[in-house]
Amino acid sequence: TINNHVNETFKEDVRRDLDQRIKDVFKTISHKEYREPVLTENLVLKVINNFNETLEEEILSTGESQVSSLSFIGALVSYSRDKQKTELYSDFMGGDFPIVMDSPFGNLDSKHSSHIAHGIGDLANQVIIIVSQKQWNNEVETNIYHRLGKMYELYEGEMSTENIGEYTQVREVKV
Repeated sequence: TINNHVNETFKEDVRRDLDQRIKDVFKTISHKEYREPVLTENLVLKVINNFNETLEEEILSTGESQVSSLSFIGALVSYSRDKQKTELYSDFMGGDFPIVMDSPFGNLDSKHSSHIAHGIGDLANQVIIIVSQKQWNNEVETNIYHRLGKMYELYEGEMSTENIGEYTQVREVKV
């Protein structure tokens, strides 16, 4: 039917748009130029080696896996933000959504940490990152500090006889 054809055309347009956005984000935060993400017709994200002639999925390191996941999330946020501006009615009207990440640098080497910290601020209008002191190292701080709007520190509160157990307090840090 014509509705099925319109639906399939719309789905393919969205897939192509997301595929390009994923590639764009991936290029900004990856340091391996021969790797390329591909969003398949079945909407499966694969990372391939540009030197291969087949679309065989590559085995990814922890850093590459994180880069590809972040590329996908960044592309979705970008797509959603752009869709809120369109006047064309559809089931998905979009919106401006933040990215919230807990310990994004924990398992990464310094090169991956540096690239992700440098590019993460471009992925959404608001990015919230929760990191430990260990993760807030030279590569991360140097590449992200200039983009900070606010910074908070969590620290253990003092024990009181009224409150048995530990609790955490939050204080804003001058940026």
